[in-house]
Amino acid sequence: MYFNNDEDEYEYSQNKKQKLDIDFYFDMVTIALKSEDILYAKYNLDIIIEASPLNIKAYILYTKIYIKMNDVYNLLECCKTILKIQPNNYHYYYNLGNCYLKINNLAESEIYYLKALTLNSNYIKPRYKLAIIYKTKGEILNLKIQFEEIIKYDPSNKEVKSNLQLINKTLGKIKDEYFKYFRKSISIMAEIDIIQLEKLIEYIITDFKNIPLKLILAKILFIKHKYNEYISLNKDILQVDANNFEANRNLVKIYTKQHEYNHAEKICNNIIEFDNNNSYAYINLAHIYYIQNQLDKSIIVCNKVLEYKLEDIYINTYTILVHIYIKIQDLDNAELYIRKIIEIDPFNESALNILTRIINYNKTIGKEVESTVILDIDYYNLLVDLI
Repeated sequence: MYFNNDEDEYEYSQNKKQKLDIDFYFDMVTIALKSEDILYAKYNLDIIIEASPLNIKAYILYTKIYIKMNDVYNLLECCKTILKIQPNNYHYYYNLGNCYLKINNLAESEIYYLKALTLNSNYIKPRYKLAIIYKTKGEILNLKIQFEEIIKYDPSNKEVKSNLQLINKTLGKIKDEYFKYFRKSISIMAEIDIIQLEKLIEYIITDFKNIPLKLILAKILFIKHKYNEYISLNKDILQVDANNFEANRNLVKIYTKQHEYNHAEKICNNIIEFDNNNSYAYINLAHIYYIQNQLDKSIIVCNKVLEYKLEDIYINTYTILVHIYIKIQDLDNAELYIRKIIEIDPFNESALNILTRIINYNKTIGKEVESTVILDIDYYNLLVDLI
């Protein structure tokens, strides 16, 4: 082999020597493990890691030593080191899950088992461990999901099949019992028993993919004035389905009710970005701007409704415009939009009453009477189907 200079030749010889030395030390580790001389195996592995800090083989051998020694905490750290070198190695996420399960840290073990499945959904081992976790925590629906996945890969597993049948039978009874009760309570607006409500929350929270059930629960939480839980639940739904209209609408309603207008505005704009013809989002956005006294913005949104011909909310749009123009003392435009409401709904008593008051008010302007009349209009009375 030809070298440019003596330094290149020396570097080559040192690298070669280092490689030969590492191979030698690996041989020593193998011999030590066969003779169960753990200390000598660790001594040689330390030399390898010092010479080659990213040597994955050395760390893997170390995990075998820690498993043999039942040294959970060092095994845990070693698995984390391996994952820094190989971040997509799902086997070691599974091993990390095992470490945390062994020290009874169910939350951390669940995270790492799920991470292993994210990297390899066909990897069956984590599912058995997740089943243990969910059984321990009493999360019946999550346990059911894991059993169903196990059966796909191991259809002859009689024990899992038997447990799955038992779960389905139990869930059927729970579902029938609770949902008959809650649907009846909602339909007649009856008082909902708080203990039963808590049971329902526990039942639904474990079934994180069942959006229709969560939306039923959201209605109950709103009726019970449990607004923090109501917000949290709707946010959970949006984690699964970011564009779920009902959950977004629920959040607009509660944020507006709690005067958190920035949050409500952001959600309305998100809905419009996803669905440019969403009447609900436009009318609520116009309403939010109005109650914050951002009248120019409210008018712009109202004009978009008219431009896009969203006829189902014309009355609401005209109502907001009437109120804006009265507020800025532009009674000509206020009268214009009141008349548009009456064209659509000739028997709208609120609109007819306001039109009469505007006309009477205009008559007083030409007389020598001190004009201190304020049109105190019941704005919300005019609105139809607004949040």
